[in-house]
Amino acid sequence: MGVYAVRIALSGENGFMSTIARNPDLPYKVNYDKILLDTVANSEREFPQEWITPDRVDVTDEFIEWALPLIGSPLPQLAKFKDIFVPKKCEEYIPVEYRK
Repeated sequence: MGVYAVRIALSGENGFMSTIARNPDLPYKVNYDKILLDTVANSEREFPQEWITPDRVDVTDEFIEWALPLIGSPLPQLAKFKDIFVPKKCEEYIPVEYRK
């Protein structure tokens, strides 16, 4: 993308931003293009709600499928923690409203 941005600059054109447009075909392919800054200035794209699980804690398989070409496959395992538990010392917590 940086190379394409340099090409835009060297061509003498002003007011453009280089873009990457993903082709919907498999295998993963992209097209490099340019877009007028006036078109994208002060615009935003929100993360699609349908890619968030109903419990709002995770993302859906559809998001993973979309993201894998960008982040690589298989997903990297960043850390593996050993389960270490300490002996329980406190009584079970009961919220005030449920205490009798």
